[in-house]
Amino acid sequence: MSEHFARLADSYGGGEYYARRRNAVLRALMPYLTPARTILDLGCGNGRYLKEFVHAAPSRLVIGADLLPEMLTEARQRVGSAAFLVRAEAGQPPFRDGSLDLIFASHVLPFVADLGAAVKAVARCLRTGGILAATVGQGRVAEALRDAIGEPRWAEFQNAVFGRIRRLRDSIVREEHHREAFAAAGLSVETISPTFEAGWSAIEEWVHLRWMPVAANEERATIERVLAEVRTIVGERRFTLEERILLGRRS
Repeated sequence: MSEHFARLADSYGGGEYYARRRNAVLRALMPYLTPARTILDLGCGNGRYLKEFVHAAPSRLVIGADLLPEMLTEARQRVGSAAFLVRAEAGQPPFRDGSLDLIFASHVLPFVADLGAAVKAVARCLRTGGILAATVGQGRVAEALRDAIGEPRWAEFQNAVFGRIRRLRDSIVREEHHREAFAAAGLSVETISPTFEAGWSAIEEWVHLRWMPVAANEERATIERVLAEVRTIVGERRFTLEERILLGRRS
């Protein structure tokens, strides 16, 4: 898993699809970012969200934490000295109890070994009234494409793009499991679902940025063929997608 993400250190989060999704998330989180004095981007990756947090809260203490040195190197280049960077596992945050106002985890918690234990460890770091904001799900890309191209072709698309990386696909933890973990950690939970639009070209770019780098050479021709076939079906159609965010508040 670490090797997979290390290979994406320079490109992860690039392109139109990720930019539109990130903008939607930032707009939705602004009411929680504004009053926060200490902000942690847990699993900050190459720092794309971290850079936005620095801009949105320039007078706050902003921290990025990630396990991979490759990602932290990219993050440092992106944010300079405007944020503190820490190498740490998402499930073992090295921060004092009650020291943080807002912890953001973008598609990080599904990859920890023990979701319940990780959420408890993260919640411990929140001040009273502090927020853990964690993205869940897959942005309705699967549903949108399945509706547009039909179940049989979607099955071929899914197998071509995700076939060899089944462990990553299967690692997606359902929203109800996150909710249970939040509740067990003593957090009150609500869900927000900011939406964004993306055309097929943005989704195709996302496939090239996110999945092509880890596909085997012999699979890339198949993926390109399937992408081209889908392109002829959907044309200029635009899709309304969403990013579901669980907000857990410490009481």
